[in-house]
Amino acid sequence: MQVKITIVSEKSTVRDNFHGLRVGHGLSIHISLGNEQILFDLGLVGKILIRNMRNLNINPDEINKIVISHGHMDHVRGFGKFIQNRNREDKITLYAHPSIREPKRACFRGLPLWNAGFPEMDEEVMNKVDFIYSRDPVKIAPKLFTTGEIHLDQRTELMNVSRYFCNKVQGKWKQDFILDEQSLILQTLEGLVILCGCCHPGIVNTCRKAQELFDDEIVAIIGGVHLNLAKKERVEAVIENMKQNIGLPKLYLNHSTGKKALKTLKERLGEEIVKECKHGTKLDFKC
Repeated sequence: MQVKITIVSEKSTVRDNFHGLRVGHGLSIHISLGNEQILFDLGLVGKILIRNMRNLNINPDEINKIVISHGHMDHVRGFGKFIQNRNREDKITLYAHPSIREPKRACFRGLPLWNAGFPEMDEEVMNKVDFIYSRDPVKIAPKLFTTGEIHLDQRTELMNVSRYFCNKVQGKWKQDFILDEQSLILQTLEGLVILCGCCHPGIVNTCRKAQELFDDEIVAIIGGVHLNLAKKERVEAVIENMKQNIGLPKLYLNHSTGKKALKTLKERLGEEIVKECKHGTKLDFKC
């Protein structure tokens, strides 16, 4: 079975490209797998999501499933515009962690400043979506699974979380450890391919979880790995951790990876291993 993965929207570059695609903060990835047409995350700006889908010949009406990595706004705010542009009568299935719609805010000195989470949805929109919530791994399609929640006690690697992002716990705003984040695991003939939204739990922690579920080599990692604020020493520590624990899969990186981190990764691992994965990039795998 042939699988095609297309980067619909992201912002590792600052310019629109020649395909007529627009730069869009956040991330959205299209997965074509047999009869399944799946969107992994929906980006921040719905207009850009829909424009890029059309320019990539991806029809919103053909999408039958959505998977959300986590509830930060740059992965979910394109939701409303996507639903508006989908004309099918049947509900679309959306897979997510049970905490995906919990209140999230950007905070400064303990003050919650702005909504950084899932958009508010009216009844009309809610009636068009079938939400499937799970903390555990879920089969999305043949050969495609979620990692499920990566618990704090499974996060031996330093997490990519910020003290500036908070969620509401028992009525109080506290630092968000982003327990709602999950990645996708694609079983290919060559090994496991990991699709990440932001990889807040840590790239090695995420890959370990995947290998606990499926005892196989990891051959590729696609998406954002949230090293955009990391110092060079931190990036180099991640590289050594990867070498020791998961080997050196191909890295198709974008979104929250960060230009400086990408440069360090390329210097240390080489451009045969580390590749930019801008909007419009298409990758093929066999399952």
